[in-house]
Amino acid sequence: MARGEMMRVGLVQELVKGGQEIPHNYLCKEDGPSAFAIDSNMPVIDMNILFSSSSSSSSSSSSSWEEARNQEKQKLKAALQSWGFFQAVGHGISEDLMDMMRRLANKFFEQPMQERMKVGQSLEGEQKDWVQGYGHDPVEFHDQIIDWVDRLYLQIFPENQIKLQFWPENPAGFRCCRECLDELRLKLKAFADRTLSILAELVGLRDDYFTGRFNDEATMFSRFNFFPPCPRSDQVLGLRPHSDGSGITIVLSDTPGLHFLKDETWHQVSFLPHALLVNIGDQMQIMTNGIFKSALHRVVTNKEKPRISMANFYLMAPNQELGPIERLEGEVTVPIYQKMKVQDYSKLYVDCHIKRKRAINTIKISH
Repeated sequence: MARGEMMRVGLVQELVKGGQEIPHNYLCKEDGPSAFAIDSNMPVIDMNILFSSSSSSSSSSSSSWEEARNQEKQKLKAALQSWGFFQAVGHGISEDLMDMMRRLANKFFEQPMQERMKVGQSLEGEQKDWVQGYGHDPVEFHDQIIDWVDRLYLQIFPENQIKLQFWPENPAGFRCCRECLDELRLKLKAFADRTLSILAELVGLRDDYFTGRFNDEATMFSRFNFFPPCPRSDQVLGLRPHSDGSGITIVLSDTPGLHFLKDETWHQVSFLPHALLVNIGDQMQIMTNGIFKSALHRVVTNKEKPRISMANFYLMAPNQELGPIERLEGEVTVPIYQKMKVQDYSKLYVDCHIKRKRAINTIKISH
């Protein structure tokens, strides 16, 4: 198989439906997925406190607001330095909208394969798209370990790059009646931009610094993951250990299975109802020169129950330069990462992910 070509693999949903034996490509070897993960008190941040404005009613109330906001900022900074993620409450996205999006995702994956494949990845002709649409992540060599997941991948920003041919016509919430996804994507971007403003404050930058880097050409992708029940959950992962190549990632999910690695131990996320899980991606770790942590995480499989999640990846525009910021927390930065274009790092990330390596480790500078 020539470099850059994609191997066709069967969809996991059809594999389960047909009762076939699990192919060896799905079985993890030396880093097999022990399902064990400890439950921990994971960071929860009230974004309403961070996003709110100072009260002008009295000096005492203003002082109280400032104290509460500073405490929440310190909690957030500690979370991003130690865990690399947090659960956001008070985020401003309605429970009804989040529930509707989950129902639409469920309905899509419940459809017959013929209907799902109407928005399948384009593998033929000149207009190949191996990312967007319904299918698998790229598989480039025969012994590559494959994740136990089918997914629908859609670009949702910038608007002039949206490819509607990959937006399903059924169920009706995706293309014919797009109000739900349109509303959600706008609210997700607004939340992401407000969060970036807070992150800038935490490292001593102007509050518009990161939002300026994530300009009108910044990209956001939504990935709807479906993890069918797996009869060999002790040997098969829904998603192998990885960090995200994004700036930040915003996840809608409320079912168990997501683990984060901290202090060489896997920790299971116990989702709060209708919270957003926000994790730092490689781009933000590089820009903050390692102050914020792009944490390794994985998804384990379940023998009996399916799982669905929606991950939203926010990235700088491909032509932007990516590298450590020259001054952070009031100090001149000694860079520990090389500079490169975002598009070049994205290519490196995909190549390393396929080979089960971390791209961010390959661009470290030795001092």
